[in-house]
Amino acid sequence: MKSLVLGAIISVILTAPLLATTRVDLDRDWLFRTDPGQIGEKANWQKNPPPNADSISVPHTWNLGRHDGYLGKAWYFNAAIRTPR
Repeated sequence: MKSLVLGAIISVILTAPLLATTRVDLDRDWLFRTDPGQIGEKANWQKNPPPNADSISVPHTWNLGRHDGYLGKAWYFNAAIRTPR
């Protein structure tokens, strides 16, 4: 009986990764956009990233370089989910 339970547990552990429906590669294909006017939520950026978002690689430090002095809301988007407008 113990071997049957152990076999079932091992089967679940080994097949669990196969059940994932979406894989997001976190080290490339990302977009970034500051939102000083806080319009992103109303403009539905969650589903449709703005066309003028910067292409970046993760890890990313947004407060160095061009956005050095920016304090406020900013957005990261996975470039693979960009919807054509």
